[in-house]
Amino acid sequence: MELRDYLRILHKHWISIVAITLIGVLAAAGLSMLSTPKYDATTQIYVSVGAAARLGDIRHG
Repeated sequence: MELRDYLRILHKHWISIVAITLIGVLAAAGLSMLSTPKYDATTQIYVSVGAAARLGDIRHG
């Protein structure tokens, strides 16, 4: 088959190709929205100031 044959097939069946692609994208989006996340990350920061230090002595940067 030549390129012209493939283009003719695409031109003849373009509605079916677009519809099937759209159904696949919508199905994947739906499954993605309905599935529960498998990974969850959290972070916690602990800051301690020594007893002799004053709050004004802390430098940013």
